[in-house]
Amino acid sequence: MQRRANWLLGIFTVIIDAAMIAVSFFAAFLLRRATEYPRPLVPHPFRYYSGMLLIHTATLLTTFFFYRLYHFKRGLSRIDK
Repeated sequence: MQRRANWLLGIFTVIIDAAMIAVSFFAAFLLRRATEYPRPLVPHPFRYYSGMLLIHTATLLTTFFFYRLYHFKRGLSRIDK
């Protein structure tokens, strides 16, 4: 049962991370449209950047995996102190 709980926690963590990456990407898109720095912008719709969003999300999740952020050790608390 403990193994299943760890597996579900890992899957849930990956899903939440992917959602937060997408939200931050969209927030950056909105911020870029709201400001005119570094030059005036001819805005594209958000769907224009969907390929970049997928690559960015996959790259970050892969990096998190290789830094062992999704590997939970036995006996350690899941709550930061």
